[in-house]
Amino acid sequence: MTGDPRHQLRRAAARAENGFSRRSPSRRFLRGVCRDGAVSLPGAQSNGQMRSMIGCNCFVDLPAGTERIRPGDSVEIIWL
Repeated sequence: MTGDPRHQLRRAAARAENGFSRRSPSRRFLRGVCRDGAVSLPGAQSNGQMRSMIGCNCFVDLPAGTERIRPGDSVEIIWL
C-alpha cells in the first residue's frame, strides 16, 4: 500500500450527532457510523472495546489538543 495511489484514504467532513467529552492531548481516532453527512459515535471508545467496531464505517480524526466534541460540531472522518 505504500505509495500506491489506489489505496488513498477517503476523507470527508461530517456533523457530530452526539458528543465526546474526553480531552484529546494527542491525535485520536474514534470509531463512528456516518450516514447522510452525520456521524454517530458509539459510547465505548477504548482500545480494548472491539464490540464498538460493529457497524462502524469510518474513523473520526481528532487532532492533538482537541478539548471535546459537541453535538453539531464539524469533524473530519476517514471512510473505512
